Amino acid sequence: IIEALDIFGGTDGLLGVDGFSSKWVERYVLVVSVLVIVFGLRRLVTEDLGLVFRGVKDNDQAVKASGINITTYKAWGVFIASALGSLGGACLAHIYMWAGISQFALDFSIIPIAATVVGGGGSLIGPVIGCLILVPISEILRDFGTLRIAVYAIILTGFIVYKSEGLMNYATRKYEQFERWVEI
Repeated sequence: IIEALDIFGGTDGLLGVDGFSSKWVERYVLVVSVLVIVFGLRRLVTEDLGLVFRGVKDNDQAVKASGINITTYKAWGVFIASALGSLGGACLAHIYMWAGISQFALDFSIIPIAATVVGGGGSLIGPVIGCLILVPISEILRDFGTLRIAVYAIILTGFIVYKSEGLMNYATRKYEQFERWVEI
């Protein structure tokens, strides 16, 4: 299918994508984009939409039983995630001045998923903590080639089996337990 669509460059991808005019413009665009996204998502999770999202994540049947159309909210979740992914992909294409399938190989595509599992979904800081843990591991294992993917698979399996809530949610829960034990 990809080879048949010459409009997207076939298997070579899109070559000659215009880059940012300078490194400073690139940095400012990325920093402003990240800040707008973080503050927007922070606002979103504190509103009613965020409450419904958390309810659908925890128990979608209970939300459905309360009379809320969960299909609409799931569609909103997919739309928001797709919009953010599209913005990230567009920035990536302008940074590398090229966009193609090999740019999104398995080892590159698994980092966001693994970071969310390790750090903990449902919070904004969880995936960031997951990235702070996994990206240095990825750089250390760069010389080992595809062994990186095996290490990520082991880490993912371990976290899914033993700490399915992620590090951030686990740390938050332990901190709240500690707060109840110690008077502040």
